[in-house]
Amino acid sequence: MIEKSSTLTQFCKGLQAAIPIVIGYIPIAVSFGIISTEKQLSVAASVLMSATVYAGASQFMAVSMLAAGTPFLEIVIATLFMNLRHIVMNLSLLPQLHGMSDTNKALFSLGITDETFAVASLIKDNDIRTVPGMTGLIMFSFLAWVSGTILGSWIALFLPHVISRGMSVALYAMFIALLVPALRQNRKYILVVAAAIIINAVLQNFISSGWSLIIAIVLGSFFSPFLERKGRTSNEN
Repeated sequence: MIEKSSTLTQFCKGLQAAIPIVIGYIPIAVSFGIISTEKQLSVAASVLMSATVYAGASQFMAVSMLAAGTPFLEIVIATLFMNLRHIVMNLSLLPQLHGMSDTNKALFSLGITDETFAVASLIKDNDIRTVPGMTGLIMFSFLAWVSGTILGSWIALFLPHVISRGMSVALYAMFIALLVPALRQNRKYILVVAAAIIINAVLQNFISSGWSLIIAIVLGSFFSPFLERKGRTSNEN
């Protein structure tokens, strides 16, 4: 009886920790549902993408590439490179999940996003990093994302076309909202972003937009360790 109550408490703490994530996810997921429907994706396809990809920025990018007629392989590779950071996040978080089976760790790794990683790794309460705690955190966040997509796709069916087309600005707002806070914390990464933009702009004149985006992501990321090494060298001097 005591063990059951403890499990329930841990699960409720996970749900409570997810509340800020849910509040942030729903409006973005609604925007994704509207935009994906505007880009001629069916409601089922939009919801399936949210349930399987479960990565906001990548989904916005994939929908935009689909609308532009980008080949499927290029979309998959671009999404893969964009989400490689999740591997690093999981490698950082998994050692903190003490006493958890490998199966549970593997399952929870599928629900790690930027936001759930931040909460799970930074919050001081160890109850969050238990099986019930992580279940509450990830399940509530995931359901909010999928439910928001369903709601947005449903709303798009009734919105006038001119208004739903205007929602496409949410795509740019989404990337700006992700980018600006990171650049404010570390301004030297403006060079990384600028390099990726320039590479993509130049390559689009010679190859497809999908491959130019993939190459820009890869080459742009090479600037990051270069800047880190240059910064350490400057500090040593």
